[in-house]
Amino acid sequence: PDVVFIAVHGKYGEDGVVQGVLDLLDIPYTGSGVLASALAMDKAMSKKIFLASGVPTPAATFFGAAERAAGSMALSKDVLADFALPVVVKAATQGSSIGVTIVDRSDTLAAAIDEAFGYSETVVVEQFIAGREVTVTVLGNERPEALPIIEIAPKTGRYDYQSKYTKGATEYIVPARLAPEVYAALQESAVKAHRALGCKGVSRVDFIVGPDGE
Repeated sequence: PDVVFIAVHGKYGEDGVVQGVLDLLDIPYTGSGVLASALAMDKAMSKKIFLASGVPTPAATFFGAAERAAGSMALSKDVLADFALPVVVKAATQGSSIGVTIVDRSDTLAAAIDEAFGYSETVVVEQFIAGREVTVTVLGNERPEALPIIEIAPKTGRYDYQSKYTKGATEYIVPARLAPEVYAALQESAVKAHRALGCKGVSRVDFIVGPDGE
C-alpha cells in the first residue's frame, strides 16, 4: 500500500506496536510514530512528561513490580498516608477506562490496586478531581492547532466503560460550556501535551475542569 490509515483502537493499535511493524516494513502511516504512541498510551510515562512540561495534571504516585512485591495492603497504606480520598486507581497501559477505579472508601483501595495490576505492570494512583470532563482534539505536526472542545456529560455521572460504549448513555456538547479564559487555557494545554509527547497528525487530550475552572 502507498499509506496505511490507522484506525485501530486500544492495545497494539495505539501503543506503538502497529506503528513499529509498519516502520519495519517501510510503509508510511497516519498519526504518531512508535515513541509518541507508546508514551501516550502509558499513563505513568505521559504523566511524568506532562509534569516536566508544565501541563496541568493531578498529584499522583506510581507503583511498579518492585512496589507490587510489598502487597496491595501495604501500598494502600502508603496511598492513604499521602492522599485524601477519593483517589483514582488506574492501570497504566490500558484505555477505555479498563482497570480504572474511583476509590472513596479505604477498605476498597487494596482491591482496586490488585485489579489495576491485573491489567498492567504499572499502576497510577491519582488524586480525584471533581468536575466536568472535556476532551480536546489537536491536529497538526510542526504547528498543531486545537479544535473546538467537547464537553462529556455521562448520565450516570461517571464516564466509565459502559458510559463510553452504550448508545445514549452520554451526551457530547460542542462547544463545551466554559468561560472563554478557561476554554483558551485548555486548548493551549492540549497543544502543549501534543508537543511534549511528540505526537503527529492527530491526538486527543482529556481534562477534568474543577468548579474553579482549574
